[in-house]
Amino acid sequence: MIRALHIRNMALIEEVDLEFGPGLNVLTGETGAGKTVIIGALGLLLGGRADADMVRTGAEAMEIEGIFDWPGGGEDGPELDVARSDGDERELLIRRVMSCEGRSRCSINGRLATVSALAETAGTLVEIHGQHEHQRLLRASTHGAYLDRYGGEQHLAKVLSCRDLFRRWSAVRRDLEELRQSEGERERQMELLGFQVRELESTDEQEGEYNSLLLERRRLQNAELLCAQASEACALIGGDENMSGAADAAAHASLLASKIAQLDPSLADEAAALEDVGLRLREAARAFAAYRDGIHFDRQKMEELESRLRLLGELRRKYGADYEEILDFLKKARDRLSLFENHQARLDYLQRQAEELEAGLHTEAGELAPRRRELAQNLSRDVNAELEDLNMGGMSFRAGVEDASTLLETGVDVVEFTVSPAPGEPYRPMAKIASGGELSRIMLALKIVLAGADKVPVLVFDEVDSGIGGVTSGVLGRKLSRLSLYHQVFCVTHLAQIASFADRQFHVFKEPRNGATVTRVRSLQGEERLDEISRMLGGDSQVAREHARELMVQAQSEKGT
Repeated sequence: MIRALHIRNMALIEEVDLEFGPGLNVLTGETGAGKTVIIGALGLLLGGRADADMVRTGAEAMEIEGIFDWPGGGEDGPELDVARSDGDERELLIRRVMSCEGRSRCSINGRLATVSALAETAGTLVEIHGQHEHQRLLRASTHGAYLDRYGGEQHLAKVLSCRDLFRRWSAVRRDLEELRQSEGERERQMELLGFQVRELESTDEQEGEYNSLLLERRRLQNAELLCAQASEACALIGGDENMSGAADAAAHASLLASKIAQLDPSLADEAAALEDVGLRLREAARAFAAYRDGIHFDRQKMEELESRLRLLGELRRKYGADYEEILDFLKKARDRLSLFENHQARLDYLQRQAEELEAGLHTEAGELAPRRRELAQNLSRDVNAELEDLNMGGMSFRAGVEDASTLLETGVDVVEFTVSPAPGEPYRPMAKIASGGELSRIMLALKIVLAGADKVPVLVFDEVDSGIGGVTSGVLGRKLSRLSLYHQVFCVTHLAQIASFADRQFHVFKEPRNGATVTRVRSLQGEERLDEISRMLGGDSQVAREHARELMVQAQSEKGT
């Protein structure tokens, strides 16, 4: 349910705050007052196209906010974080802003969102039916969904089962298609993969090997320099026949410190530290000596290193930048090769699976087909009965079901709604025959028939009363009221007979303000509502007023029965 709508700076609307209730909500007012603007604002909250021209002249931006009761996610929409009111109801706050420069911003419950997210979310809550907005009825691709909804929950469960089978069958067929590439291509792929796997396996690179080889090559390339520097470091630390080294100096200092500590224990720690330094220096001297004695240039080893590095470098150019990437390439190549090698076994398995799924799909589709044809006959009968009540008895509605000659997501049936404008005239698609008002009434008739099964909680009808009057307008009012037992219904109307059935009525009017004209909306109660319905009947005479009162009393009486 739509609980509230706030509009600021849209077209002639400066600022409007509306609170709606359950049942039938009616918008009335003179032609051009701005009723369609309010429906347009609601359409923007549903993800409709916004344009900078919609911003009120002189304003920086327009802003539209709507508060909806949110039934939750699941199959009907995305899961969202929703605010809770004091009771158990959950609220969905949708906000849309459009600047005069054309910059748009949308949010859902305070979080930024895309226009498509608005459509995905609010589109599950509201349907607008009129000459320009959301005419899904004109798209034959939607007709099957209408017919299936008419079938009720058990039928819909069968449709969902068929759709699931179709998707699984399609996935298996895609896998089969990939496997059924030309044998020549498969052989070429196997040959290439086999070569790559053998090359990588024969190289047998070890983790960290490449960097270790680079370090070893640098050591051999600089062997003479490293040897000289190690010799000098060894001499400086350990000394030679011409001079004493740092280790000797540290040993002598340690001896002196030890003697001092015997007389003055305050330097005991320093003495111990000097002794440790001496030991470490001698260990370092031995290490440098061993390094010096062990390093020398080996031409053969250098050639072996260069050869191995060239091989590993080539692998990096072909298969990956480092050891991990090469290892990953090898794993994937082995997996693909294994898949190719098991090609026939995999092909046989998928073929059996596809045949089993297709058989199940034919069974499901075969059960759905006769049921749909029965539903189509019943839907045509029920909609035509409603159209006759709406003074459209000359127009005939038909729900047609044809065999698609191929498996579809929902079976083997193609559903299309057609209409005949008059007895003896051929049935043709509604988009080619029905006017805006006629289309709205066909949709109204269809919605009345589907009311028990339809899950969309809010229905909006614009121009539903186009071209009708007299007794038919009262019938239309009763049908809208009937529909409002299952949905929250909004209707823009010029007919008093329809307005008299409203649970809430809103008067849309223009008034001058500060040298400009603005659109305002007032919720009507009591005498104000009586005045508006009297105006809609043609004037403010006492006769019109009494007629308006009779309409309201009669409507309330019929609603109570």
